[in-house]
This record gives sequence, structure tokens and C-alpha cells, in this order.
Amino acid sequence: MTHFHTALLPPAGASPREVSTAVNAALKGKINAVTELTLMTNTAATVLTDPRLTADSLLVFDPVTINAGILDRPYVRLVNRSSGSCIVSHPTVSTGDVQYLVLIIG
Repeated sequence: MTHFHTALLPPAGASPREVSTAVNAALKGKINAVTELTLMTNTAATVLTDPRLTADSLLVFDPVTINAGILDRPYVRLVNRSSGSCIVSHPTVSTGDVQYLVLIIG
């Protein structure tokens, strides 16, 4: 799977070219807001860790594998949200290839 990551701009400022590159990438939808998640087997919860996560983040799950697609839209309940991680509750799965792309907004 190919991943496109937009570089973060330095807090102290960036050159006009870096700013325009970042803005143009965002306008094309390349906002670097996707991570991967594989559900843990034989358990009903998986920890998702990502520095972009906050207590107010919205997560959208997109199945990548056939087994994730079979679950279609599994019941996912987020508990213990904090900066950088959350616990994703889900149905217990017995196979290790239940993989999702996760869009993180906010």
C-alpha cells in the first residue's frame, strides 16, 4: 500500500514554497490524516496509538481486508480517549487479518 505523507511545517515558520506546497496538498485531499489498524485476535479491544489523536478526534474506519469487509461496519466504541491513544472496542475476531484504514479528524 502506498502512503503519501505531507510534511509538517516548522513551528517557527516556513518558506513561502513550503507553505504553498502544504496548502496545495491539503486542497488535493492529502492532509496526512490516515493511519492503519489491525484488530487484535481473540480479544474485544484494540489500542490505537497515533500522535494525531486527541480526546475530540473523529475516527472513520475503512475496511482494507476481506475479513474486515465481512464485518462490514463493526460496532466500534471508543473508550479512554486521550491525547495519542484510544481503546477501540470491537467484536472478538479469530483471524489476524482484520485491517482498517482509519481517518483521524480533529
